[in-house]
Amino acid sequence: MSFEKEFLIFSGNISQAARAFYYHVLVDEQVKQERYLLKGVQNTPQFWQDYRLSNLLCAVIILGRIFDKNGRTHSLKSLIKNAEKSEDFSLESLRERKGEGLKEISVSVDEYLSDVHILDQEDWAQINDFAQSIRVVWNSHFKDIRNKIFAHEEKLNGEQKSEYFKKAQYAKLEEIIEKLLTLENVLFHSYHNGARPGFSWENNLQKSLVNAEVKKVLKKLV
Repeated sequence: MSFEKEFLIFSGNISQAARAFYYHVLVDEQVKQERYLLKGVQNTPQFWQDYRLSNLLCAVIILGRIFDKNGRTHSLKSLIKNAEKSEDFSLESLRERKGEGLKEISVSVDEYLSDVHILDQEDWAQINDFAQSIRVVWNSHFKDIRNKIFAHEEKLNGEQKSEYFKKAQYAKLEEIIEKLLTLENVLFHSYHNGARPGFSWENNLQKSLVNAEVKKVLKKLV
């Protein structure tokens, strides 16, 4: 499978996981910020409880797909591994992708390519290290609760369940999602624009979209 097809699957998964997580948390945030919205939530409490739980389950289960190490699945591991081995990030591949588009803005391909960066071994090492750092957080805080409680229901005692829930902190979940969105941005711009990897960029698009949607829905309820 080409990088582009594999990337679209990854991008769809992390975007859906991000939206689900923000749908889960932003209802409470909106109600805290604008107390008059509380009335709309209180009118249908069971719906909002189910809504929040469903979105949390969705976010964590989808993230589990991304971190899956099964070689038969679409995952972050297979995405990076295949991308690093493919010719999709070569100068010639970028030349082919940019050729037609640059004609529309009167820029020659050679002129454009003179200022691009093609990922080298050092870049891929940085990308792999960044991805591994996200996986470490996932494994430490969410892998167990996802596999043993959310996606499956193992026979656990109360103490075991409590331990898994203690580790599953919202701040860590948001950190995982934000860093995966950053990695998505790195791969997108390296592939489409020949950009150097930069890991400080934050993608707040999904959060902004969800925030606007949640506010719109809550205001219609009061």
